[in-house]
Amino acid sequence: MVHSASVRESMIASGVLDSLVLLVFIFRLWIRIRMQRVGWEDIWATIAFFCGMLNVTSNWAYLGKLKVGQVSTTAMWIYMISLTCLVWAVRVSIIFSIIRIIPARERLHIHGLMIVTFFLLTCSALVVQRAISCSYAYRVIQSSTSSPYFSCSLRPVLIISELAVGAIADIITVIFPLYVLRRVTLPRKQLRLLRLLFSSSIAVSIMCSVRMAFQIVPSLTSWAIFMTDIQVQCPSSGPLLPSRWLD
Repeated sequence: MVHSASVRESMIASGVLDSLVLLVFIFRLWIRIRMQRVGWEDIWATIAFFCGMLNVTSNWAYLGKLKVGQVSTTAMWIYMISLTCLVWAVRVSIIFSIIRIIPARERLHIHGLMIVTFFLLTCSALVVQRAISCSYAYRVIQSSTSSPYFSCSLRPVLIISELAVGAIADIITVIFPLYVLRRVTLPRKQLRLLRLLFSSSIAVSIMCSVRMAFQIVPSLTSWAIFMTDIQVQCPSSGPLLPSRWLD
């Protein structure tokens, strides 16, 4: 059971952070468009941003209904799908930022595209997995009650599989920029950008782990929304922001 005070605190904190993220994201995107340097990393940062906004909004509805034991069906579906898309869009945005500074003739450029393909396929598989699991839960609930609300909780085996796949993706996201640093000779400005991206990949990995812990521990569930907001901020206003000067 989530206490109302904890819900209010998490919603206020996330609301303030949402406003800051929105302003920084608009500023970042405006500068990139003005300098005509919009790339795939910006597109995926935009996708992550909107997925994050959908996730936060649906999470508000989720937390608001928990105190009476009901969860909006629409909010639950949006929450489950947007959360998965958010996490993987952040990773794809970081990888595309690294690919952009690797010369096209380098084999690592192809390796980066292969990583992106792996991430997208994994994200699609996880979304389908969640959809099937929640559809089954929805049918079971609808057959036993006439309530328009339902709560979709993943089975332990699915949670473990998502944790394992996420850990592998985080390891790849951290190791890839290190490998590029060792194998590719880059100008000083691009080296600085690559170090920033490496820091970003570590930060995203830590936040993914903390957010997952908040979701697993019932007493900390309400603060998962706050960690999701911070994760939205990473691709929108993190190390990718100064990249316009480091190209």
